[in-house]
Amino acid sequence: QASWWRLAEVVLTMLPVVFAWPLWLLDPSSFWSFVAARVDYCGPTFVKLAQWMATRRDIFPESVCFAFGDLHNQVAARWSTGITSSEVEAALRDNEVALRSIEPEAHASGSIAEVFFAVLEDGTDVAVKCLRPGVRALLEADLAWLLRFSAWADGVEQLRMLGVRQATEDFCEHVQMQTDFEVEASHLRRFRANFSEGPESIRFPNPIHVTPEALVLSRETGQELSQVFRVGSEIAPANVAAPA
Repeated sequence: QASWWRLAEVVLTMLPVVFAWPLWLLDPSSFWSFVAARVDYCGPTFVKLAQWMATRRDIFPESVCFAFGDLHNQVAARWSTGITSSEVEAALRDNEVALRSIEPEAHASGSIAEVFFAVLEDGTDVAVKCLRPGVRALLEADLAWLLRFSAWADGVEQLRMLGVRQATEDFCEHVQMQTDFEVEASHLRRFRANFSEGPESIRFPNPIHVTPEALVLSRETGQELSQVFRVGSEIAPANVAAPA
């Protein structure tokens, strides 16, 4: 159900961007960093949209992609109170998953979940991914509005040709799947099977325990996605041959 109260809340949250638009003329990078900070206040749906925009350097300016790229690994999620390590430990204990220890602070903070490093009773180093409290209800409220707007757009011939409604439905399905840890665990198992015998060593976290609110994974070393995008953007210009 699309809530008018939720729509008003989002509009008021983004209202400062309207008054800050002169900053775009002076310093586009600072302006888009400010926009990214306001998006963080709006909740996971809008953070996911911004994260997608950060990957589309073929569509959006570099300043936009750079500012929104920080949301891949630096999400404060100001709309949420977050979850404590003691709450994580208690939730896992209720599902018969015992921890030897858990770090007091989250190692990574996303728009939908937080990740804590911990050690199982058998000494296995793990990463525990936990849903933020209230995230499912907030997603449902925001996605309801996105679907309503896409239905209105579908009534405009020019927008219907762009496939706005289908793209929105695909996005909503993708976001909702991120709150289902059973689906994520299934995908990880498939990745591990598909790449287990390849010529290169590609590793994926191994799902050890799955509950509705938490996913316990083996700890693997890797590189943050935002760093990969930035390295790629720095290398690409160097590979372009100079005109003769």
